[in-house]
Amino acid sequence: MVVTFAAGASFTGEESAEIFCHGGPVIVDSIVRACLDLGARHAGPGDFTRRALASGRIDLVQAEAVSLLSGSESDAATDVGLEALAGRPSEQVSALSERLLDILAEYDASMDFDSSDGVYVDLSPLPAMLSEVAATMDSWLESARAVRPAVTGFRVVLAGPPNVGKSTLFNAIAGSDRAIVHERPGTTRDVITERLVLSGVGCLLFDTAGIRNSDDDIEAEGVNRAFSAAASADLLLHVVDCAGNSPALPKLLSVTVSGAASHALVLARADLCARPPEIAAPGIPVFVVSARTGQGIPELTAFISDQARKAVASASRVSAVVSGERQVQAVAMAQDSVRKAVEAGMSSAPAEVTASLVRMAVQSLGEVTGASITDQVLDRIFSRFCIGK
Repeated sequence: MVVTFAAGASFTGEESAEIFCHGGPVIVDSIVRACLDLGARHAGPGDFTRRALASGRIDLVQAEAVSLLSGSESDAATDVGLEALAGRPSEQVSALSERLLDILAEYDASMDFDSSDGVYVDLSPLPAMLSEVAATMDSWLESARAVRPAVTGFRVVLAGPPNVGKSTLFNAIAGSDRAIVHERPGTTRDVITERLVLSGVGCLLFDTAGIRNSDDDIEAEGVNRAFSAAASADLLLHVVDCAGNSPALPKLLSVTVSGAASHALVLARADLCARPPEIAAPGIPVFVVSARTGQGIPELTAFISDQARKAVASASRVSAVVSGERQVQAVAMAQDSVRKAVEAGMSSAPAEVTASLVRMAVQSLGEVTGASITDQVLDRIFSRFCIGK
């Protein structure tokens, strides 16, 4: 059976046809080969969704929702994808962009006239209006952080000083020899990631470089990345050697993680110490583990699963305007420009300076919906799509 679509009636907006046939691989293959012989080609990643974007049937937020829905691992992720596909988040982003454009028009008008024209444009209310816009963006970013565990996976980061058993623990939780383990300190120089499913919840497990001062530029960069990963964790596991206290622990515990992030202290290598040390970590769960003997690993894994389930359940109660790293970064850049515009407006900076910052914010918001985005960025976005979506 063949179903034809007139131009404007299909998902892509193009004139097209869909072929329905028996599912036997020989039959399907023969039909595909016949189409190729007539000039067709195999679809690439996100090919149809990109055509729908190009024809104006959907915007970039809706396009990314297609990819989110095809790979969703929870009801919360599906809800976020369906909401985005329906277009409501795009409407909110566009409405905020229009508000910024109205403010920009006021600054532009003030530059079009001077005192000799006898026209006065009152700019005094605009910083307060920009502050309201920044507050709206802040709420969007908070919601994005809350739904992230459901959308991209619950982030579990192992962090601590060198040579305390982080990589061995990472392999034990992941169930594979993913990270290199060596007795020499500083073996891990970069962030290593493993995706796993715990009790039906998608998790991202991160092993990081040991926290210490180093004159080695490469290791120092690894330490910086370790702190960056820790700051973005949903669950931060502070790993220390059971055989002794760590000088890096106070600094590590001071890492501020907002949103639904939680912490736990892990005393590793329990098989090497007769008695676990007393470490003050008020309000933080403590686990004594040994990857070699398996001591404490089931309890730690159960704790991670419980935290992941709670985060995903919490995400189901949040309505997100933006989701995914690309959208969040674009809104964060827009918010930064708006905050700088507020400071410029309140400090009586030239209108040209404030207007330029507002214009940059509009540009960044346009990257969310695709109103202002390069082909190179589009190529990167759609390269992550499934074939034929």
